[in-house]
Amino acid sequence: MNHDWNSLEDYLYQHQRRLEDYPLFIEDYSFTVDPVFHDKQSFVSIYMEILCAKGIKLTVVKTAEIRGRIKFEAKTVDYAYNASIMGKGNILRYDNAHIQAGHITKHHKHIFSRPGVEDTDSPFPIDEDKWPHLHEVIEELMDYQIDC
Repeated sequence: MNHDWNSLEDYLYQHQRRLEDYPLFIEDYSFTVDPVFHDKQSFVSIYMEILCAKGIKLTVVKTAEIRGRIKFEAKTVDYAYNASIMGKGNILRYDNAHIQAGHITKHHKHIFSRPGVEDTDSPFPIDEDKWPHLHEVIEELMDYQIDC
């Protein structure tokens, strides 16, 4: 997987395109992009709320660092993909946005044995270069079996 620098235009386009790639699964979505300036650095904050089939809601929060003066490039520095069954609780979460006791690595996946009930072995570590792209999370949710 490649999570390297990309043109800002393509970075945003790839996120928008993924929302349109799954018309039979994604029922509705909102996509917000806001600039953030902090200590002489520029970032862009992305927030997506994606309503999917099976009553699944995927919330995506990302922060991408921006570099360049004429041609801008972006690279994700913080992310969280949080999926839930509406009204029942979380079913999975990928993130690097926080490190708490029990987290072996910054990048990790929380797994829930049933909506709202996190596995006792969770979270599971993810290698620095193997955290998922948006389309991989969507495809994982498409395969999610609801047995609650």
